Amino acid sequence: MRTSIWQLSLSCSLVLALLAGGCSGSSEETSPACADAAPAALRTCVAEFSAAIASCYADGGAPCADDDARIVAALAGLDDTLAGSCADGEFLELEAAAVAGRLHAACASEAASLGWRTFGGPQGAVWPAVDASAQTCLARAHSTAAGMVESSLEAIHDCLAGGDCDAAALGDTREALRLQAIDEVESSCDSLSVLIALAPATYIDRAVHQVDCLAATGEADTAELSLSCGPSNSEFTAPRGEWKQIIVDGRKHGTMCGDGGDYAFQIRLAPEGARLDRIIIGLQGGGVCLFESDCLARMESNPGLFTALDDPPLAAGIGSNDPAESPFADWTKIYLP
Repeated sequence: MRTSIWQLSLSCSLVLALLAGGCSGSSEETSPACADAAPAALRTCVAEFSAAIASCYADGGAPCADDDARIVAALAGLDDTLAGSCADGEFLELEAAAVAGRLHAACASEAASLGWRTFGGPQGAVWPAVDASAQTCLARAHSTAAGMVESSLEAIHDCLAGGDCDAAALGDTREALRLQAIDEVESSCDSLSVLIALAPATYIDRAVHQVDCLAATGEADTAELSLSCGPSNSEFTAPRGEWKQIIVDGRKHGTMCGDGGDYAFQIRLAPEGARLDRIIIGLQGGGVCLFESDCLARMESNPGLFTALDDPPLAAGIGSNDPAESPFADWTKIYLP
């Protein structure tokens, strides 16, 4: 079932959007110092992480190692900034460690995603397969996209921090940055669509979407904006302490189960008084099929593996809501068929 990883990613992004805290109309408070430091730290981290990725390809012709000193420094800088500005409860009532984890994940995943899109996936498969001229083309495209991300995040924060953000004016600024980036990629890397099967406009538009996701994560309140990613796009609400099934809109997100039906997942937000940011995620077992022949055979023998709407949530063992049975009873729970 080749859509399962995409379904997992989508479901988790929808759930984390709901839990992110930067949602419209949030009543939670963020201290002024932390409200400035968090987005600045995230913006700087993404820029430095992206620069590290580019350097690894330029210097070594391969992706960065997990312990690359430049990547470690980018994440450490984020930690240092947060440690000096955000104490427990000062960012959307989260513990400082949870804020750091949230921004760590956003920095690493979004910077890596931009690098993978440019250089040929996690293994950087495109880079060693092309000549020096094409490598220069890719490096310039990556630099342009990373610069657009940084400038757009700065414009968003400046608007929100002003206290009366003019969303229309901000939209004009972001569109100008987008068009400038497309022009730069077209002029410096006209073979991009041949190298990575993405036209410059599509390549930059995907980075624009990343800007929305980063802003939704790093800013305390984005209610004044219409972002394509984040809490305002979760399109569902869930009561505290009760299981709720979320049916994902396949027309919007492209999700579909193996039997052609809608994909859905289950969520139970932590009860009132319990922390929302302690999360346990359950994944349904059942193996995998890759080709039509073995998928058809698997569907015939076990059709329940190809549906999601009729899957009940976790109810026993570590998934139990009884504190006597599970230490995770009062945690937020997510079950992904």
